[in-house]
Amino acid sequence: MAYPTDPIYKLYKSYDLKESAKQKTDVFVTDKLITKEGDTEIVFPMNEENRHYQQYLEWKAIDGNEPEAAD
Repeated sequence: MAYPTDPIYKLYKSYDLKESAKQKTDVFVTDKLITKEGDTEIVFPMNEENRHYQQYLEWKAIDGNEPEAAD
């Protein structure tokens, strides 16, 4: 996957094991974001206490900033 340079954040789909078992089908949720710091990809939750999420909220508050859609 080529990582975008603008936007610098991308929504991240993760597999929801519990919900998939309940529904007996694959269930994916978009409850995380992904970004890069140097050569390192960082996946982090949408959680007010997470410092990466706080940085994301500041970035998103700038008019026109939207994360790239999840794959």
